[in-house]
Amino acid sequence: MDLNLTGRRVLVTGASKGIGKACAEALAAEGCEVLIAARNPAPGPNAKAIDLSQRGAPETLAAWAGEIDVLINNAGAIPGGDLLKVDEQTWRRAWDLKVFGYINLGRQVYAAMKRRRRGVILNIIGSAGEKHFYGVELLDLDVSLWGIDFPEPSESEMAVGRVLLECVRCHSQELVYLDEFEVEVLETNNSLSRPCRRCTDTSVWKKSTPREGAELPPAPSRPGVRERRTRNDRKYVRLDLRVDVCIRHPQLGEEVATTVNVSRGGFRFRSTRGYGEGWVIEASLPYSKGGANIFTPARVVYVGEASGDKAYVYGVMYLPRMQAEITV
Repeated sequence: MDLNLTGRRVLVTGASKGIGKACAEALAAEGCEVLIAARNPAPGPNAKAIDLSQRGAPETLAAWAGEIDVLINNAGAIPGGDLLKVDEQTWRRAWDLKVFGYINLGRQVYAAMKRRRRGVILNIIGSAGEKHFYGVELLDLDVSLWGIDFPEPSESEMAVGRVLLECVRCHSQELVYLDEFEVEVLETNNSLSRPCRRCTDTSVWKKSTPREGAELPPAPSRPGVRERRTRNDRKYVRLDLRVDVCIRHPQLGEEVATTVNVSRGGFRFRSTRGYGEGWVIEASLPYSKGGANIFTPARVVYVGEASGDKAYVYGVMYLPRMQAEITV
């Protein structure tokens, strides 16, 4: 797409990750000269490390950038939570960056744009306030959705994942909870032996998807050399396991990542996106494209750099629904 922006000078704040980084990359692909500002940007002649919530920072940034054609204000985020849970200091710190940072930087560049009778200022507010995730509890436990038999809650006590399976003999479907051993067998053999209530016998089960109008997922690939299972003195045993997990967050959107290990209490995964420690996400593990995926709230409790590439390793802990308030 040619937006006729070749040669334009663009300043993007909050451009080290997320929406700001995506804007900077897209505008660079359109031929713009892109200047980026963030607290911790990648080093380079067109990058400025700066905290726009600090007094005098907008003036400093405007002087460094010089004459620009487009300003994209993207730095900062308003904290999540209600009036009783977000204290005054947190509100003031967020507004100093997200509100007054936008106003003060816009004031610095607007006068020059007005004199030239040309220029654009774009303020990205974010979409956290427009997205809502809902959990639904069925009051009638005998209700059958999509013709799938849901397990009794007790089956989930030792589970590390949930998946939709189909009996290869009678083709009945069940959403089942799997423990560590069952997950490993399923991922290794692409099938699992378990009792079938309709066949009244043990049969072979494979991953499946809902039948009504759902897109079939790609056939699962057989993994190569398996890493050894690890045990430690934590509350829950970890299992080294590489499976797809779908992560979603109001600001960073949705992505399909790969786990590093899993346990009953949470999991670790690799991603190039910038999640913050303490952020609340929603995760579906294991994830199947087009399948009956169930998202569970979880909190990021560990952030570390992955060796050998630019990705990060995140550790997350599952949360009860009542604690799952999205925070940024």
